[in-house]
Amino acid sequence: SQIIAIVEGNGQVFIVHEDGQISVLDPSAGELRRSQRHTSGVVAACGLPLVGGIRLAVAHDNGEIDCIGLEDGLITQVRTPYRGIRMLAAGGGPIAAVSADRQRVGIWNSWGSEQMLDEVHITGITRHRIADIQFALPA
Repeated sequence: SQIIAIVEGNGQVFIVHEDGQISVLDPSAGELRRSQRHTSGVVAACGLPLVGGIRLAVAHDNGEIDCIGLEDGLITQVRTPYRGIRMLAAGGGPIAAVSADRQRVGIWNSWGSEQMLDEVHITGITRHRIADIQFALPA
């Protein structure tokens, strides 16, 4: 199925597909390490950097965001009012999602919550829609 995101982390490359398939590649060996399927209807994905590793944040067409630990199998869920999320970005704890109309950014905690930390109406500030989103992490 369609590739939604390619995420690099921990010396691996994660390929997230629309049907929920997540493939893990070892770029140094040039081979597929494993592949597993999660729920379908994936519309966006990004890496969620954590101390000592990386998780994947995967948004579904119904507005839910799953934070998936591929090594430990732990999944936390964030429920959002956004359907058809366009883009995701994650920092060390927060997750930002861009609405389907690309006019708003919502921010949640990645450990699972329905409580939105903040919402920014970008078009009200800039008179433009969002083209991309990224967290800047300290070096």
